[in-house]
Amino acid sequence: MKKNKIDVHMGEAKITARDTVNVTNESGDILDLKTKISLLPLAQSAMVSPGWEFDGERVVTYLEAILQESLPNSAIIIGAGAIGVEFATI
Repeated sequence: MKKNKIDVHMGEAKITARDTVNVTNESGDILDLKTKISLLPLAQSAMVSPGWEFDGERVVTYLEAILQESLPNSAIIIGAGAIGVEFATI
């Protein structure tokens, strides 16, 4: 990113005008950034249905699934977000 002169700001972002992004960082500081181009990657988190618990072996999140060293014999994928669809294609 540095070699391409791209500034990275971590935090919660809100587009407040056509050329302005408001970023609140972890310590609560608010930055109003003027920009021509903004790229806002979105984070996802795993949601658990009531009564289910992730045990890391039989019920896993995407993180445990991608770190496994061998493929399971069978799997059920719950979720139609980007990560669920990616795992379904594998």
